[in-house]
Amino acid sequence: MDDIKLIQVFVEFWGAVLCSVCALALILIRKEEPKSSSVLSAILGNIVVLLCCDALSIYYMGGYGIRAYYCTRICTFLVFFESLMISFFAVMLLMEVLRDHMIILSSRWHIAAGGGAILGTLDLLINLFSDRIYFVDGSNQYHRGSLFFLSLIFPYCIIFIYILLLVLYRRYLGLREKISLWFYALFPLCMSVFQIYHSDLSLTNVAMAVSAMVMMLQRLTEQTFLRREARIQIEQKLHPREESDPAMDERLRRATMGKGDVKHIFIVNPNAGNFFKVEKLRTVIGKLPEQDYFVFTTRGPGDETELIRQIRHYFVGYKLRIYCCGGSGTIRNVMNGIEDLSTVEIGFYPCGMTNDFLKVFGKDQEKFDHIENLIEGSAIPVDYIRTNHGVALNTFSTGMDSNILKGKDRYKSLTVFGQNVPYILAMFRSLLTTRARDYIIETDGRDRSQRSSQIIFGNGGVIGGSMYFTKDADIADGRANFFFSNDHGSVRLLPAAFTLMKKKYNRLPLYGRIGSAQKIRIRRRDNRPLEMDCDGEMVYGYSEWEAEIVHKGMNLIVPKGVMLHE
Repeated sequence: MDDIKLIQVFVEFWGAVLCSVCALALILIRKEEPKSSSVLSAILGNIVVLLCCDALSIYYMGGYGIRAYYCTRICTFLVFFESLMISFFAVMLLMEVLRDHMIILSSRWHIAAGGGAILGTLDLLINLFSDRIYFVDGSNQYHRGSLFFLSLIFPYCIIFIYILLLVLYRRYLGLREKISLWFYALFPLCMSVFQIYHSDLSLTNVAMAVSAMVMMLQRLTEQTFLRREARIQIEQKLHPREESDPAMDERLRRATMGKGDVKHIFIVNPNAGNFFKVEKLRTVIGKLPEQDYFVFTTRGPGDETELIRQIRHYFVGYKLRIYCCGGSGTIRNVMNGIEDLSTVEIGFYPCGMTNDFLKVFGKDQEKFDHIENLIEGSAIPVDYIRTNHGVALNTFSTGMDSNILKGKDRYKSLTVFGQNVPYILAMFRSLLTTRARDYIIETDGRDRSQRSSQIIFGNGGVIGGSMYFTKDADIADGRANFFFSNDHGSVRLLPAAFTLMKKKYNRLPLYGRIGSAQKIRIRRRDNRPLEMDCDGEMVYGYSEWEAEIVHKGMNLIVPKGVMLHE
């Protein structure tokens, strides 16, 4: 065996090992992944067989003996057969990727790709008796037949179906998905054309392995809708909520034995952005009398909603003052657990990164940083946002800000370098990747449909910590302010973003539509689910949204002497 063949065997062997590891990884995490990743694991499995067979056929080519005779012939057949199967699974993969984006294709595409694979297999079986495509001579050497090009027709036809689907449905795919899917088709295709003139090299098989591994990396990092939903379901199965927690039941029972008619309930989110502030809060609350001051710590994302429902069940007949100690999402989740918000008093002790809602209080915002001020404060009636999928206190939005939230989740492991690092990276990524969508919008019965990259419907006046979309924020006037950006995406959003950050309200009409309304209805023209940001909490899976301002529908606890900022 010459050096070139030895290198090919070495490369294909280790390529098979890497593909085996990748396929095993996808199998192990299959519960968290959509079906498209299962198809990709099948592709990787077929590539493992392809590389092993090709390596064995090269190794035994020209050899003598029964083992070399059968191994060369069987492996050569399997190389052609696996090339067909991998092409067929490529179409299946693309169809499942589109399904991840809620695009269900007709079964005729399955039939077309499957028909090509079946015809190609029949052609290979016929070749076993005719040597038209390839043959192995008496000295165990591989040779192409007179009709070798027939072996390329069926795989190329299947890949053509793949490329056709990729072109037809390209607008439903993200940028990285498009790159990896095109690379998966074009790289092996180019290598196969090159191999037509250099038959002694197995470049196509190696190209298939490389492109499949690139696809795997993309699939593991892409946050598709179905993957998010699958992870939520798995998390719920791994950590089911107990209907009755004995320890909490006992603490609640003792709390109801207190002498006062008012119960001060502290809901503490230990995972809020300002960790040190949360720790300091624990020390302060620990000094309060246990009979009427009661502290609960959340266990995970969204735990506040179920927690407050259980608390209200035990404290029937008492006046409740609930202090939400966390970020904007903490108070929003607490509000979602209360059917009638006018029956309780809710305070916001800010431990999050931005705490946007409190900016309506201007300089008085600093007074909220002292829990003693809140305990001694009084409640004022304020507006809040009620939607057909939950409530929000500050904003209800989609677009660039929702992309930032998704990015924060993706980069959350980088908090070791600083609490703001994930947010900064997510913001830059969002500016580069956000695209305008075609929305059907109605405010107070008036049609305002347009293409936009940012939709904001706000009770407050700030979103994302630094984007001021109105100077007229009033949380007690019964109306919300809105901002619908123009048809700008990617880097063209930068001027609009800087205008929002610098509070240049007079320039906002240059970058979008502004106004006020009590109600809004919104959906995408293509009826795909919206990714909504409700007070910094992402809500997925709903294609139609309705929201309205509930005028003075909740009682907000404010520190003594605090007035609404004009």
